[in-house]
Amino acid sequence: MVVINNVLRSDRYEPELTKNIEYDIRDTTTTDAMALSLNKLLLQDVLSTESRAQLKQWMMGNRVADDLLRASLPKGWSIADRSGASDYGVRGIISMVWSETQHPIVITMYVRKEGSSIHERDKVIADIGSVIFGAYQ
Repeated sequence: MVVINNVLRSDRYEPELTKNIEYDIRDTTTTDAMALSLNKLLLQDVLSTESRAQLKQWMMGNRVADDLLRASLPKGWSIADRSGASDYGVRGIISMVWSETQHPIVITMYVRKEGSSIHERDKVIADIGSVIFGAYQ
């Protein structure tokens, strides 16, 4: 088990960690904990300059999340993100967005609805993204 901070906990590796069970404390976190962690990794000196740049490039190259926040990202903005899903109706995304005139903003979301398709959960995240980005246009 690895406890990254007081909230973010990682007990298993992929794909086992996506097999979550209700009220299971393994592999748990919150949006706040993920936002703080991503902020530290991408915007502070926790990693070397080279490692920070590599992580950012990997996240910018992520195409899995195209239907999530990238779907409503304003023209001229950039995004570095990573998404995930579980077998128990959960979908999540961690991201950093920025533009030439906007300092980086860290956005994290987790949505859960048992019985919903991943496409339905993707749409919820995309819709929330539209509202967030609408405030910056």
